Amino acid sequence: MNSQDTADVDIGQPSTPSENERQPPPWPVPTSQYFPTSTVAGMLLIFLLSTVFTMTSMHRLNHTDLWGHLSFGRLIIDQQMLPATDPFASGEPAARFVNIPWLAQATGFLLERAMGIEGLVLVHASLVTLCCGLLILAVYRQNVSLGWAIVAGAAAFVIGLPSAGVIRPQLCGIALLPLVLMGCSALGSRRHPFAWMPILFVLWANLHGSFAIGLLVMGICTLAVIWDSIAQHRSFKRVLRDPHVNAFGLATIACTIATCFNPLGPRILVVVASFAGHPALQNITEWQPLVLKSLGGLLFFSSMIITAVVLRLSPRRFTSRDVLLLIVFAALALSSMRMLAWWAIIWPWVVVPHAMAAWGKHLAPQRDEISVPNTMRTLFAMAMVFTCALVAPPTYSLVSGQSRGVGRISGAGTPLYVADEITRRQLAGNLFCPMDWGDYLIWTSAGNLKPLVYTHVHLIRNDRWQDYQHISAGGQDWLKLVDARQLDYMLLSRKRNASLARLVQAEDRARILYQDQQCLLVKLLPAGEPSPAVDS
Repeated sequence: MNSQDTADVDIGQPSTPSENERQPPPWPVPTSQYFPTSTVAGMLLIFLLSTVFTMTSMHRLNHTDLWGHLSFGRLIIDQQMLPATDPFASGEPAARFVNIPWLAQATGFLLERAMGIEGLVLVHASLVTLCCGLLILAVYRQNVSLGWAIVAGAAAFVIGLPSAGVIRPQLCGIALLPLVLMGCSALGSRRHPFAWMPILFVLWANLHGSFAIGLLVMGICTLAVIWDSIAQHRSFKRVLRDPHVNAFGLATIACTIATCFNPLGPRILVVVASFAGHPALQNITEWQPLVLKSLGGLLFFSSMIITAVVLRLSPRRFTSRDVLLLIVFAALALSSMRMLAWWAIIWPWVVVPHAMAAWGKHLAPQRDEISVPNTMRTLFAMAMVFTCALVAPPTYSLVSGQSRGVGRISGAGTPLYVADEITRRQLAGNLFCPMDWGDYLIWTSAGNLKPLVYTHVHLIRNDRWQDYQHISAGGQDWLKLVDARQLDYMLLSRKRNASLARLVQAEDRARILYQDQQCLLVKLLPAGEPSPAVDS
């Protein structure tokens, strides 16, 4: 950091109080040497983290890829080895199987086994709260006041709302990204990031493929340092000798090498780089471009408007690192709704220091007295934590020993009743069902039912995905595709597979096993073997 940057950091901070300002307030301040005291900012920090935990714990468990990840974790723990092929899809598996988040899957299953599904909700809320707290620390480390760092944490939570309700291994990466930002802030002036950042990336590479986001951040910061060094020295030799360039370059190389310590080895870099190119992902909503007519689009474009205002008012210089990070992650968020979660971390870290500087120059009120820490604020913070422990469903369930049950915890789209019927009948075989139902059916049937497609679409070949779409729409020759894929059962959504449901009910080979207002479950008998329409 050069002298200009150091000067910029101090802009917007309150000036040193004069002797008059140091006078104690005219009212009595509750304090005690036997009880901890808190400032206003410290109390607000506890309030924010407690609120984030409570609000996140109100989300129900999503019925999609969570259960698929838990099924992989159960398989890994039971067999004490990583699967070589996709063990859950029907028919011939894909030629190559890549199970990058094996550590998150196994850990998640062990937590579910030990604490039940209430434990999953608790872990979900804890990860989101941890991410918020680490981001506040990362912003605070940039010589930002604690009050403004709390604003950054609140902004991250609000922007990340569209994705905060889904528990998946990606949350581990989101919680680790603020640590990478802290490391990037310290590189060049401290040596400790060289010790812990490679270890961080070893862990991240075995938790989720989003470690590529962390490497991208480090690469952008390295590129910015090189750019600044070129602008300053205008000599290639001096750039190579620049200690900041060497520090960022060596750290980025070390962290990249560290990601290769996983079951895939160096091939993980190629696999992750090509992941987004899978054709089936283009049909998944969260991988589609961000649109304005959505909560995520509204939050993103609102943050862009705030950025423009801060850019106009802030006396603090936007560095090349700030500009590159905002451009790259804004482009990623626009290209895919799933990337909004990363924008929610990067945007406050970059913009809030400038917002504080703008506030300090144009809008900061003059203070007549200082805020004296007192015990009353500590009591308020403790009361907030205690209240959240009683209000938040997972902590209340753990304290009381009463679980809400899978029906009240699972999302509205979870096929609970038909899953119970499948378990009662102990059905096994190949199954056609809506993609987002497949994971839960794999979990409840202990892998005995093998869906044609489930939400881990990156594990299937493109021809299987095309057949799934054709059958789902009730297209011509759907029955031939069903026979070609050797499907034993068909579970249809009455709302999403209405055309197919009518065709199946009219088919002589279809034997109805279960039906309700949500779905229709049928067994397909071999050709030439008609049966009664309904099984009693």
